[in-house]
This record gives sequence, structure tokens and C-alpha cells, in this order.
Amino acid sequence: MRRRYFDSNPHGRLNLLRLAEFEERLGRALPGGYRQYLIRHNGGLPTPRQFARTGDRGEIAALFGIHRGPRDERLQVVAQTAPDALPIGRLADGRLLVLCLRGAERGSILMEGESTLISRSFAGLLALLGEICEDVRSPQEAAPSLSIRAAARGSIVA
Repeated sequence: MRRRYFDSNPHGRLNLLRLAEFEERLGRALPGGYRQYLIRHNGGLPTPRQFARTGDRGEIAALFGIHRGPRDERLQVVAQTAPDALPIGRLADGRLLVLCLRGAERGSILMEGESTLISRSFAGLLALLGEICEDVRSPQEAAPSLSIRAAARGSIVA
């Protein structure tokens, strides 16, 4: 299924200098697939936006970008309490989508709360959109043990 995007670059195209400054504050480069998404869409939303994973369903309400638009739609550098995770979007029910930044889970996308693994990559998340089916994870896909709630607290806006 071909992804379509609406509201691509809703607050303007991403300036590569701002991306470099954001990554410097973050202390590391963003995983490649997610970085490319930001360069191309900077918070734009894919359609369809619904997914099902491990018995849980979700709908993406917002993907954050690096811009001067509304604060609740901006990527934020997470405080030292959880340097391994970056909230990158919000689901329709208010939970956050979180990108793992270090270790074996680098690039994986988790759902806030239960540390539910959605995908091993941002591209994998996009591939799930529109699929409404039950999916059973293999033992190799056990959810990383990050404190997602801690990642969502106390941030510095980009």
C-alpha cells in the first residue's frame, strides 16, 4: 500500500541547520529512517493512520516535528531522566509514540505506558499503518525495558 501524506510540513520545511542543532542538543544523531522522514515531512501525517500490534490498536493523531509551531506538536529533547527515549508523536487516545535512541533497541518505536513494542523501526511503523490484524511478537521482539513515562516528563522544547 502506497502511503499518502496530508499536512506534510505543517509548520514549514525542516531547516537542516535546525536538525543538526537538535541532534547536538540530543547528544546523538537520530536513526536514519526517522531522520529522513523529518527532512521530507517534518511532522506531516501519513494516511492511513490506524495500526494494530500485539492485540492493541492505535491511531496516530500527531507526529512531531522541529519547528516553531504549536509546542505540543514539536519534538522535545528529553531531560536526563530518560536519555534513551524521544517522544515523536501522539496517539488519538493521548498516549505517546516513543523512539528508542540507544542500545540494541535503537530505532524501535514503543507505545507509552506499557512499553509496548510497536515496531523495530520507523519504516516498520509506517508499514503497519492500515493493517488491522492480530500480530504475535516473536521472543526476539520482547519490549525494551525503558521508563516511557519518565521519557515524557520534563523536556526542553526544540
